[in-house]
Amino acid sequence: MKKASGYYSADPDTIHVLDGFNPREVFETDDLEADIAQNGVRVSLLVRKAPKAAEHGKALELIDGERRLRCALAANLETVPVKVETFTDQAEGLFVALSTGSGGRPLDALEESRAIVNLIELGWAPSQVAERWGRTEAWVSQRRSLENLSAKARNALREGKITYSLARNLATVDGATAQNEKLKAAIAKAKRKAPAGPSDSTPSNGDPTAEIPPKAPAGISSRPGLKDIRKIAEAISMVSSDAKFSPDDLVSVLKWVCGEMDEADMQDAIGI
Repeated sequence: MKKASGYYSADPDTIHVLDGFNPREVFETDDLEADIAQNGVRVSLLVRKAPKAAEHGKALELIDGERRLRCALAANLETVPVKVETFTDQAEGLFVALSTGSGGRPLDALEESRAIVNLIELGWAPSQVAERWGRTEAWVSQRRSLENLSAKARNALREGKITYSLARNLATVDGATAQNEKLKAAIAKAKRKAPAGPSDSTPSNGDPTAEIPPKAPAGISSRPGLKDIRKIAEAISMVSSDAKFSPDDLVSVLKWVCGEMDEADMQDAIGI
């Protein structure tokens, strides 16, 4: 737990990034690099005194702020603001980092899985992870299972080529080779089922110069209309009234309302 804290300036080269501590696999820094190069780091990095400084020669260990640190190093900044915290529980430090949401975007399902595994490896029980995350133990178990996915299956899930439900099923298959075979078959089957339609570049009346009407989202025959407003309002009310639901959960519910996600995938995504 936290014992003491203080604000300082530090040389970014003295801050060690513990391998595997941050569950994020993708860092979006383009929007931040120019700003930090011009204005410096304006939000303090969260660090602690490195317990194994002798091994890597760096006095501080990063808890939160890897995007900012990467940008500061790229800009060759001499100093960055840091807040030094003392944690007796490394898992608590990780959870604090996850709770700040300073990575530029919410964690995706695969990163949530890695975070859960990290917390458990650092000593938290699945029930404790669920309680602190505001989720059910079933949700924690489902997310954790994604760690068993092969590299190809992970990429397919991240790129939206497969559903979360299919990814969970693949995670139960032993061995990367067997998973990849099932993945290939599933993607091929989905392509065969995709309805054939007119060319995207030619209107249905055959006149290539005519204006092309907007395409409806995949999975529905038309864009949401007035008949969907009540369902959308109910979805927003359901999610916003419960603190355990996140903005990503609202997106999942709205995708289900609009026909872009089946009910089972929606329930898996929001943990109900």
